[in-house]
Amino acid sequence: MDRASKALAQLQQNSSSSSSSKSIAAATAATQSCGLWNLLGVPSEKMPPPFRELCEQLYATRNGQSLSEFVGVCMDGWEAMGGGRHPRQFVQAANRVRAKEERKPSLSTVPELESIPWAKKP
Repeated sequence: MDRASKALAQLQQNSSSSSSSKSIAAATAATQSCGLWNLLGVPSEKMPPPFRELCEQLYATRNGQSLSEFVGVCMDGWEAMGGGRHPRQFVQAANRVRAKEERKPSLSTVPELESIPWAKKP
């Protein structure tokens, strides 16, 4: 059973208790963090706990960043914490994400449409 399923099961068990708001917050955080690791294709268990916590906290406040920007922020944050080398699997996932985003056409490469294509040209 993954972390999200465990958190949701715990939420159902605690629904009648006064701590249900804490359980809801825990379930939401677990679901978001699982989303991050699934999105990257990296098992969260393979990440060092401090690095995993940093990434999950940053993911909760991502606020529209692209995934490649986000992985860069995680790496910068890890360096700022003095965490040492980046986890190899995370670096590999970051490289895959960046390569995938580079292949996507940017808005500057998409041709602009004519304003009124059926109008007569002078």
